[in-house]
Amino acid sequence: MPEFGGVSENLFLSRLGQGSRPKASECHPGSLPRGLKPEDAYTLEEKLTTFASRLEALGGEVLRVTDEAAAWATLRKVCKARGINRALLGGGLDGLAKELADAGITAWQWPDFDLSLSGVEHARARIDGAEIGVAWVDYAVAELGAVAVQAHPQTGRCVSLVPPLFVALVRRGCVRYFRRTVLKEIRQSSRYEVPLAFTFIAGPSRSADIEMDLSIGVHGPGQVMAIVI
Repeated sequence: MPEFGGVSENLFLSRLGQGSRPKASECHPGSLPRGLKPEDAYTLEEKLTTFASRLEALGGEVLRVTDEAAAWATLRKVCKARGINRALLGGGLDGLAKELADAGITAWQWPDFDLSLSGVEHARARIDGAEIGVAWVDYAVAELGAVAVQAHPQTGRCVSLVPPLFVALVRRGCVRYFRRTVLKEIRQSSRYEVPLAFTFIAGPSRSADIEMDLSIGVHGPGQVMAIVI
């Protein structure tokens, strides 16, 4: 009988089977791990505190403001403090575009880009030149310390992917504790239309190779900030 690592074939195969069998004590995939409360049992403050602490642990930054006007003023200060002169904005940010323009900062809005064959090169040059990307996000997920973005015509994936700094605008009503809650809501709302892309952004982009060398900001933004409104 052939041997595998000094043991018989039957013993080798039996060990493989044992490693793949679930243990009796393991939770069912549809149940909550022990010690966790259901989504509705967490207060908004608990969700926000957990979200902020976990995103910051991943290298992100979280700010809280009272309203959109305060958010626009905060972003204006951020751009001025960091010497940012070119911004790429998602849809629904006309007020921010005006605020930045008043500060002498060029702001391009995604819905205004001409992505036809004749205009795509011009649009690409502007996207590549953006120093900050700002967009409303669909969710903030406390357990992950991440924001979630659904790609759609008003906000292309380039807004959160290409600029070295991405600022996620989070409405308080969009904060969830669990990832499973977000996926369930997306599945229900997209029953007849599958999103082009749905991305969880948990801090700055991290890339590592087989030699264990970690690089920040190679395949995405090197800095991520969330502003909770």
